[in-house]
Amino acid sequence: GRPAPPCVGLILSPMEGKPNYLAIKIRVVCFHCMHIVAFIFLLFFASGKGRVSAFGFLTSKHPSHLLANSHRRMPILRSQTQSNEGGGDGLTAPTSRSLVAKRNPKRNINDDQENATQSIQAPQKKRKTWGKGQHLTKLLKVYKGTQDWHLPIFRSVNALAANPKVVLYPGSSRHVTASLVFPNVTYVDIDTNVKLFFANDRVRMWVEEHKEYSNGTSIGCLCSNFDDSSLNPLVELESADLMISSCAGIVSRPCAKYLKSGGYFLVSDAHFDARETFLHEQQFRLVAAIDENGTVERICHHDLKGHFTTSQGRPLTRAQVEESKVKHKARRSFQLEKETMFYLFQKTG
Repeated sequence: GRPAPPCVGLILSPMEGKPNYLAIKIRVVCFHCMHIVAFIFLLFFASGKGRVSAFGFLTSKHPSHLLANSHRRMPILRSQTQSNEGGGDGLTAPTSRSLVAKRNPKRNINDDQENATQSIQAPQKKRKTWGKGQHLTKLLKVYKGTQDWHLPIFRSVNALAANPKVVLYPGSSRHVTASLVFPNVTYVDIDTNVKLFFANDRVRMWVEEHKEYSNGTSIGCLCSNFDDSSLNPLVELESADLMISSCAGIVSRPCAKYLKSGGYFLVSDAHFDARETFLHEQQFRLVAAIDENGTVERICHHDLKGHFTTSQGRPLTRAQVEESKVKHKARRSFQLEKETMFYLFQKTG
């Protein structure tokens, strides 16, 4: 008739007096959890003393060795520094650093080096700048140096134009290859880095080494926009014997005034500048068509030989030139009978 203890009620069913297996499982789980918590507490306690890190049994190379000796009393080591100096009793308690050094003598741990390593920040990305050698590298990479495909064209123009003395190159970028054929070239570009390129000593030395004439070399560079009036005070009107338009857009319209009467205009049709020049019959006369190999096909204005002529045999019109600027070749309402890389015009008025 005496009531059962509380703990018995957890194990025995109050109705039938049978074991309560669910309660037994709960107590077993709680028992194991208490042991796990105690074990983790011991690991944290040991890490605070410099013996092993928390959860070191997962990452340490020799956790069993450290845990096996953790209960032993740490021996007293004699400090070499104090024994040499003669100060004190020369006995110091060992640290984790000294134990590591004793196990692995090859590993030299220096506090100054360790602190310096921790203070080193991640290196910052250096800003790209054009050094003295990088200007020449850029030239050789983009224009292939003496393998530039423009060189045969420049040689052919030099022969047709009877060795022009003054050459103007609007929108030149870094195309200094023209100075290998023409002694006096003034380059015009709005990019300020281009001016640094032409002023570079190694670039000029490269020109002197590979030039194809014996006269002195004159390389000028104007940082200006050739398409507005800012170039007017920098270049004398009607002063150039030859003007070059490669891939800088429409050069003929704003820069024709700098070309002297009788001077030559070498123009590419990449941006339809050659077609624009062809329409100015009163100012320019078509002289020759030059392909990428420098082969010259002389042209008389009365016999275009298929150049600037549609497939119907009619000369190119203003409307067709404007259509070329806004429509892809496959979508245009006309087709040219012949197309080449460069054209040479002569200024007549």
